[in-house]
Amino acid sequence: MISRRRLAKLLPAAVLAGIATAPAAAADASSCPSAGREGVRCEVNAVRSSFGLKPLSSSAKLRRSAQAHANDMVARHYFAHVSPNGANVNGRVRAAGYLRGARSFSVGENIAWGQGPLGSPAATVDAWMDSPPHRAIILTPGFREAGVGLASGTPTGAAGMTWVLNVGRRR
Repeated sequence: MISRRRLAKLLPAAVLAGIATAPAAAADASSCPSAGREGVRCEVNAVRSSFGLKPLSSSAKLRRSAQAHANDMVARHYFAHVSPNGANVNGRVRAAGYLRGARSFSVGENIAWGQGPLGSPAATVDAWMDSPPHRAIILTPGFREAGVGLASGTPTGAAGMTWVLNVGRRR
């Protein structure tokens, strides 16, 4: 279990509530990169696999949306799903073209920042899995695609990493 201090340093937040019914299971993520956006997607997919869920494929449009939000939070020193000018995850994925041509869709977003070892993909996904709303996003069976944004720095202006995971499914 993650300590409150570690969780507070990562300061993750989420939109989209869901219900995860599978029991907790350890994911074998030993082959995942220890840095970078592919490290987060690999860690998320290892967790999903341990729960019998399909992996999330990479989406360039979700990645653009996530990257823009990570960059914005670091540049404007805020940490939230809604930007100071009112943009939210639906608007960001729409602006990135992800929703073009979709009859229906579902999207979710996890955000986090961390310093040192707590800024790694593994630590970030561990923290999300220890938080029910973030865990629900990772374990939502209907999501099919993911994009990860990674910005150097933190919303506080300190050294570290800021992460955004956008997930979705278009129909």
